[in-house]
Amino acid sequence: MKNKSLFTDFMADSTGFIAVYFINTAVLLLFFYLFYEKAELLYPFALSLFIFSISMVLRWLKYVAFNQDIGMTAENIKYKVSCTSREQKRVVNAVEKLHSAYGNELSNIKINNRKQRRMISQFIHSLKAPVTVIDMAVSDILEADDMADAGDSSASTVRKESEKMLSILDNLLNLVRLEEFEIDYAAEPVNLQDSLTNIINEMKMNFIYGKVIPKVQCNYAEPVVYTDEKWNKIMLQQFISNAIKYSLAEEELKTVFFIIEKVDENIMLTIKDEGIGIPEYDLDRVTEAFFTGDNGRKVKSSSGIGLYISKEISEKLNHPIDIISKQGDGTEIKITYLSKT
Repeated sequence: MKNKSLFTDFMADSTGFIAVYFINTAVLLLFFYLFYEKAELLYPFALSLFIFSISMVLRWLKYVAFNQDIGMTAENIKYKVSCTSREQKRVVNAVEKLHSAYGNELSNIKINNRKQRRMISQFIHSLKAPVTVIDMAVSDILEADDMADAGDSSASTVRKESEKMLSILDNLLNLVRLEEFEIDYAAEPVNLQDSLTNIINEMKMNFIYGKVIPKVQCNYAEPVVYTDEKWNKIMLQQFISNAIKYSLAEEELKTVFFIIEKVDENIMLTIKDEGIGIPEYDLDRVTEAFFTGDNGRKVKSSSGIGLYISKEISEKLNHPIDIISKQGDGTEIKITYLSKT
């Protein structure tokens, strides 16, 4: 199909040459016919046709070779194109100049984007500093006044809002860092149970404020997986944060289950909550950036960023995730890791 299309293009490009050649042949034959009574016309016509055929074959071979070489430059700009005419050389030079200009422009865009990401990162870090100070100051006030459990106090409200602000800033920082994931990526053997336990301990205040109890169940001894511990931690923090947030525990305590098990040659971590679940019509879109769906109307703190970040990280780490949920019946997130053993 490709050669047929190329031949059609060749014939279209050769229309002028063919027309001029046969007009010239016809004029010469007419001249001999009019001025030479016994002129033999068949032989010169056959000779002309033979020369035309040879010429067309040579033109076709050059045409095919040049077009194939031009096609190769689309895959590798350093590929050397064989030129058989000055016209072809001008075409190749024009392509090389365009590619050079495009490469320079793309390089400048990447440099500018890198500078902007660094400026945004610095700006986010600058914002985090005062919010962290506020959070620490409020914590000191609550501890000094023995109000650690006073969930309805103004100081406690300020603390919760400052933690939300820190979470939002961390998400923004992670979004910026995702653009340079490869620079900051280092896969290594990680004990998934130990790593998960550390994350849960770091998020213990989230569990307390959310009135949620974490339960870890490991059905496999020494669940060591290959992953980047830092990025895996960020991914799991997002999943856990969502599990707590959408549990909507009020009077009755709820539980988030963490189940580690061996599945074939892999290790699977299942995070199961007892929350409000996800409507079926929203399930395919929950990992889209800024999508909050029906649950976003019930939970005002929904940003639509957490699951998007987790999905992006899981793809870069090559840890497939599967989200299973039913409205009113909680959500399960299954993460598959490559086992070390």
